[in-house]
Order: sequence, then C-alpha cells, then structure tokens
Amino acid sequence: MKKKFPEHIRRMQKIFDVPDEAVIEVKLSEGDPRVCDYCNDVLVDEKGTTVRKTHLTDYGLMCERCLGSIKPLATYSEGQSVYYEHWYQDGIAR
Repeated sequence: MKKKFPEHIRRMQKIFDVPDEAVIEVKLSEGDPRVCDYCNDVLVDEKGTTVRKTHLTDYGLMCERCLGSIKPLATYSEGQSVYYEHWYQDGIAR
C-alpha cells in the first residue's frame, strides 16, 4: 500500500527515484538547529526560529544565496517560528 505524502514529496520521489520506505519526516526538536542543505549556514536556531530567510524546496532547506532558480515550496522570513512545521526528505545515502 502506498503511503500518503504531499504532492511535492511525490515529485521528489520521481526526480530521485526514491521508494516510499526511504522517505523520512523531519521535525524540529528543542535544541536542534537546521542548516542550509547546500552551504551548511544555520537557518533555524535551537528554538525553532529562522535566523535568516529560509526556503523549503524539493531538494531540502536552502538559504537565499543557494536557492538560485529553484522554485521554493515555502518561504519563511527571518524571525518566523517554524517549530511546529515538518519536512520530508529522502533517507538514501548518496
């Protein structure tokens, strides 16, 4: 039985040929900052607040500088709380 994922996750699965069992849900935990998936600059602090403009894309979290021409799925302003948000990503090591 197919898992129910948002449409943007289905697109990511097609792009990277990712099976359902390899998709993991990422939730923020207290004291767990998040970084840009390309340059490793901190985007979300340990309290779940964005420290700079942050973009959620089919390719992960990205800062403004690394976004380029990629269309974001969501954009978060500096200072915005994303503590209760969650993201999906593939768990396949490349």
